[in-house]
Amino acid sequence: MTVNQEGEAPRVTVHAGLPKTASTYLQRFWFSRASSGRYIKKPEFRELVHGLSDEKASLLVSDESLSAHTQEADGGGGLRARRLDVLATLLGDAQLLMFLREPSRLLASLYVQHIYRGEVRSFEEWLEEFREVGHYRPLLEAIQKQPWRACLLFDQAQLKAEEDKVVGAIERFTAMRFDGPQRTDKPISGNVGLARSGARTLRWANRIKNRSAHQRSRVHTLSSALRVKPLCKLNEVGGPVVPADVCHELEKYFAEEWRWTQEVIRESQLRVLPDSTRPNPLLSAGG
Repeated sequence: MTVNQEGEAPRVTVHAGLPKTASTYLQRFWFSRASSGRYIKKPEFRELVHGLSDEKASLLVSDESLSAHTQEADGGGGLRARRLDVLATLLGDAQLLMFLREPSRLLASLYVQHIYRGEVRSFEEWLEEFREVGHYRPLLEAIQKQPWRACLLFDQAQLKAEEDKVVGAIERFTAMRFDGPQRTDKPISGNVGLARSGARTLRWANRIKNRSAHQRSRVHTLSSALRVKPLCKLNEVGGPVVPADVCHELEKYFAEEWRWTQEVIRESQLRVLPDSTRPNPLLSAGG
């Protein structure tokens, strides 16, 4: 059997980045700085074939589109499941890495992202279309039937609480090493929270962005003058875009399924990781 320089057999790992689960952070500050193995972001078929033919190196493939675009209301996870099933079959003896996020926080964060991309609806109106994004159970049940060599799941809250330990577990799982963030790294500018006042202003701007050039210019000038984004970050004056009582109702709505999801996460870590490398399971309703 071929082994790499750390004495481990090379592996093929697919990181299927679900919406708003720190995929961009992992890609930019960890995966892209692999000191051993080969990292491919947003791969083409020929790149996968090339990576698989390199018997000396482990391969990590990371792409959010492998789990459906964040703008898609993939009810029940059917599209994601089909894409991953095709990929598991194509790659053969590959393993799957995935992060999940407590649904009420996931939906609040996704809504803010959509506002920055042009959303004009209120959260309640938007939720009628995108609520199903928070249901992980159909997707996870489908993955359990797919031909993955192994599957490792994390709660995104584990990454926030114990980043070094989670990355260490990923290194063991992938048989790769990552150098990690540096002091000179700049934060990811797209991940900026909003307060309700800022959200209202941006939605207003979104509504008229397709009107005349003169109106678009006035909106841009006003938005710049108000410094909308930096002025309206989460937890500042005006409160969050999604009020606490609404988040609480969403937590209750998803609570039973999220507890089940956390158990699946814990079981995947028990199967794959030795005791010393497992992060805190964080088994709580709020994640």
